[in-house]
Amino acid sequence: MDSLTVELPKGMRQFLESEAAERGLGTAEAYLVELARQEQMRKAKARLEAHLLAGLESGPAIPVTPEFWAGLRQGFEERQTKREGQ
Repeated sequence: MDSLTVELPKGMRQFLESEAAERGLGTAEAYLVELARQEQMRKAKARLEAHLLAGLESGPAIPVTPEFWAGLRQGFEERQTKREGQ
């Protein structure tokens, strides 16, 4: 694990410890780690939503059938075979 030293304004540690206790976390440090994890998840969800919206706006929908996936798989395998043969 990495460590990080942070200087806090007066009263902030007490606030962090109170929040940690309220959420069932053992320490102020655990609370800060949880906040960072939540922010990571929020940003990951925002990126996913942006990609999904871009996909929806990329053109008309096509049916995704077992044949569609088989064609993609075949094309991938053919490209891999060509690369390995070079």
